[in-house]
Amino acid sequence: IKAGDELRFILEESIEEERGKIFTAIINQSLGLTLFHMLELLETQGLHTLKMFLAKVELEEKRSYAILVSDPHYRKLKALVEGLPIEHPKAELLMRIISNQFHSSNSSRMLVFTQYRDTASHLVEQLNSVPNVRADRFVGQASKTLDKGLSQEEQAEKIEMLKEGELNVLVATSIAEEGLDIPAVDHVIFYEPIPSGIRYIQRRGRTGRKTAGKLTILAANNTLDMIYLYASGKRTDRMRRNAENVNSKLPPIIRKRHRPPPNPLTMMEIRRIEEEARQIKDEPKTVKSEAEALKEFDRRVGHISRKLYLKLLERGASGIDLSQIMSEKKFEDVPFPVLKGSIGKMMKEGLVTEIESDRYAVTSSVKSVDKKAYEIAVEKIYPGSAVVRVNDKWRARMAPEEYNGPASLIGKNSRFKATADLCRMNGRLCVRVMEVTQRLN
Repeated sequence: IKAGDELRFILEESIEEERGKIFTAIINQSLGLTLFHMLELLETQGLHTLKMFLAKVELEEKRSYAILVSDPHYRKLKALVEGLPIEHPKAELLMRIISNQFHSSNSSRMLVFTQYRDTASHLVEQLNSVPNVRADRFVGQASKTLDKGLSQEEQAEKIEMLKEGELNVLVATSIAEEGLDIPAVDHVIFYEPIPSGIRYIQRRGRTGRKTAGKLTILAANNTLDMIYLYASGKRTDRMRRNAENVNSKLPPIIRKRHRPPPNPLTMMEIRRIEEEARQIKDEPKTVKSEAEALKEFDRRVGHISRKLYLKLLERGASGIDLSQIMSEKKFEDVPFPVLKGSIGKMMKEGLVTEIESDRYAVTSSVKSVDKKAYEIAVEKIYPGSAVVRVNDKWRARMAPEEYNGPASLIGKNSRFKATADLCRMNGRLCVRVMEVTQRLN
């Protein structure tokens, strides 16, 4: 995934002549992810879910999918998947667990979590063949290829049916983890381990709210299930230790005032709140975890720092004020913390220097103010080299390994100043760019 992010950034910053190879690399990376996902489905979900995924692959118009479907090995795989009526051992175990649960307590309410809608649909079909089981699936509102979502009204209906006993098993995706008032259940089953510690705690919290509850996690040996099971255990233990550490340092709570008297809502206020709730049609948004928010912040900082570096190159040694940066059109929608984070990142890497209070410049341009810098104009781009004019006097050859600067500057008619060396190789004038000090166009 990280390789894919890097490749897409390189594609955005590259010149036209380089894009063919990058496109090929992106397609290969996408194919790799698809094959890995297929293997994960086969190991942890079973043939039915893999078969449904292959059907979607054949329907969607995607370049990497088209390449995959045309491969002879894919056709062999498809024939095997369709010709083997084998059930995953976890599905058989799930049916036994639920059958035993209702044999011991016919009034039980159970919640089965799974990552994939196709698995949920298949498990519901299997479970409804078990005596005393009345199962249905519980998924989000969004409709996907070959799969229709549930509206808010349909979700509410399923929850009410579980509460009243018309259903006694819900097979749910992540939509049931938080934000919905699902009646307390006495047994929660994870069809596969979830690597996120937070989601593990949220799912587990669906049982044992009012009475004793039970949690069961199904994991297939020698598969990715075991890796995710280990990861969730480690992360949950770390979260527990951190919470205990914080609690040990907090002072005891001493109530200094009497508890205020209850102030219940009036019937009119309750009706108004209910009316407002009915008008909300959007599905509840999942709050990002702190780790996800930090990851998103770092990604934005990295993206903005690359754009900001090019802007600073345009200004050269004179630099630019922070207020001027914020007024630039391309940066006006960038949050201030992201902008400061980008500057801090480049300063830490030695790329940018604060020349005055809140005024910044590229470090190489500041260092080379008193040095002679060549003015370089790119005339032509060839595979493996470029032809440039130096100080509008000499035509020279520049190889990629002899250029130390932003790749986005190497484009036809691009002009910049740089500290560089001129030399002759095989009778041809060559230039080696050590540092770009200013962008000229």
